[in-house]
Amino acid sequence: MTTSVPGKRVFRYSTARLAWLTLLGIVMAGVSAAVAMVANSQSDGELFPKIAGTFGAVFFGLCTLIILSRMFSTRSPAITLTLQGWQDTRIAPEVVPWSVVRSVSSRSISNQTFVVVEIDPAYERRLRLTRMVRLTRRPNAMLGFDGLVVNPSGLDASHEELYSAFSDYLAAASGR
Repeated sequence: MTTSVPGKRVFRYSTARLAWLTLLGIVMAGVSAAVAMVANSQSDGELFPKIAGTFGAVFFGLCTLIILSRMFSTRSPAITLTLQGWQDTRIAPEVVPWSVVRSVSSRSISNQTFVVVEIDPAYERRLRLTRMVRLTRRPNAMLGFDGLVVNPSGLDASHEELYSAFSDYLAAASGR
């Protein structure tokens, strides 16, 4: 039995979700900066709070800038699924054909759930992966996320909708 899916399905950034993530990033950067300032003001202060606070302020500040840039500059879909393949512009600019997809799974860590798409390694080597994906690919694999990780955070769909759509399109394209 084959699965029936529309010719094209798109997932866009959700302004409301991105605004919430921006607010959360600002709060986290602010708390981290406060920890660093308090630790730096104490002459006998320990080194760990200084380093952790400074790292947190920079990390969450950069995350907030990335979220803001997506909120104000991105009008095109983040993810597009068709019967020919799928594209997540946050992962690579190319469309990945379903014929190279080995599996689609759902994985969780720390109350965050992701869709993991395992593709043929030879094809993956030819993809022009974004810098963020190249930097996180190996650590993700060490955590058991061996594939391209599709994050629903900030999108106009839940993890369940995203996972279901990927699974349905894979099944429809492969005749499973």
